[in-house]
Amino acid sequence: MIYKKTKNFEISKTFIYLGQTINDALQNLSFTGFKICIVLDKKNIFKGVLNDGDIRRALIKKRISIQKLIIYTIRNQL
Repeated sequence: MIYKKTKNFEISKTFIYLGQTINDALQNLSFTGFKICIVLDKKNIFKGVLNDGDIRRALIKKRISIQKLIIYTIRNQL
């Protein structure tokens, strides 16, 4: 398998925090180019990962606007 080299990758760029909006997570996914966000709490403790599929399933399941859906909700509903 061939892996693409990434210049100056900082894992912290993928961090997203509980309580942030899904819009924030989508912007993070777009900005980093990676397919996951690393979810942390306010004490920077790892809580899990969030990917675009998680967001898509939550939006379909909940039928709620992206501005109102927060990361805590997705983490506890899926």
